[in-house]
Amino acid sequence: MNKTVISVSQFQLLVILYTVGTTILIIPAGLAAEAKQDAWLAAAAGVAVGLPVVWLHSLVGRRLQGRDFPSYCGDVLGRWAGAAVTAFLVLFFFLSSATLLSYVGNFLTTQILVETPIEFIHLLFGAIVVMAMRLGLETIARTAEIFFPWFVGLFGALVLLLLPQVELDHVRPVFETEVKALLRAGLTLAATSAMPLISFFLVFSSVQRPERIRGAMVSANLAGGLFIIIISFVSIAVLGADLTERLMYPSYALAKKVSVGKFIQRVEIIIAALWFISIFFKLTLYFHGCLVSLAKLAKLDSYRPLTLPMGMLLVIYGQVVYPNVHYMLEWDKKVWVPMMIVLGIFLPLGLLAVDLLRSRRKGAG
Repeated sequence: MNKTVISVSQFQLLVILYTVGTTILIIPAGLAAEAKQDAWLAAAAGVAVGLPVVWLHSLVGRRLQGRDFPSYCGDVLGRWAGAAVTAFLVLFFFLSSATLLSYVGNFLTTQILVETPIEFIHLLFGAIVVMAMRLGLETIARTAEIFFPWFVGLFGALVLLLLPQVELDHVRPVFETEVKALLRAGLTLAATSAMPLISFFLVFSSVQRPERIRGAMVSANLAGGLFIIIISFVSIAVLGADLTERLMYPSYALAKKVSVGKFIQRVEIIIAALWFISIFFKLTLYFHGCLVSLAKLAKLDSYRPLTLPMGMLLVIYGQVVYPNVHYMLEWDKKVWVPMMIVLGIFLPLGLLAVDLLRSRRKGAG
């Protein structure tokens, strides 16, 4: 079986799109709820909090030395403990994939395709993800190269079209929010955009030049963070903090404000397209982590035989993972952030600590 290889630039594009993920559509509301008109500063704080986490993740990539992540866990923690960590990651990646699929269905059925059954949307989007996984990581990376210029172009066009609607009074006074609230909001953002990059643990072994992972990953996460800071600032400057906080999808409502000469109007499909692009790559990479980890546990030569059955389970679970919107908001606030702190910070820290101790003992021996 040929080894999957992606270039460093492709790896960076995947990290950028993954970082943006769901945040471009929904995160301004959460930031505004905590930091009001300083939401864009909270976004900057979140990016700053996330960068050391991403650097920590990149250290794991450097320690793999050509091994896949499940094998690394087995070598560092032992056979059974390594298998337990891998099994937990399978469950986490599958759950995360289902939540993103649920996001897609909820957004489309409430904002765009209101007459369409959510089951059909889940089935269609799930089929696209399964198809991507059948084609493999190299194809997904090449797809990122195709879509990224469109992503940047659409994002830039949206920001430029919204400039006439910007009211700087909406972002004043600056720094009125307490530092504690800024950091709390920033931590929530980091738990959404930086800590979930653990799914790239299953991608590291495919990067062509592993020695460049650290710089590539940190710079790409920073670039993705800039998109989030900009959309947060524009949301507050155009809609105001109160309206941004109350809306479920403030960025989508933001695009409805575009009006240039009564000719260019109602371009909210731009923000929808941006979100579909970024969430597709995030969901696909979550699902990739699930399948690769599960294939390793089952001692399969390839994850591809698992794509269809796991894809069917994904579509089914996507229907029930969030019983209602209130449950979703409570889960994201009370469960997701602590879980990501454990998986995104303590897991890599623990692995690196045990790995270094083992290396020193071998050196001393």
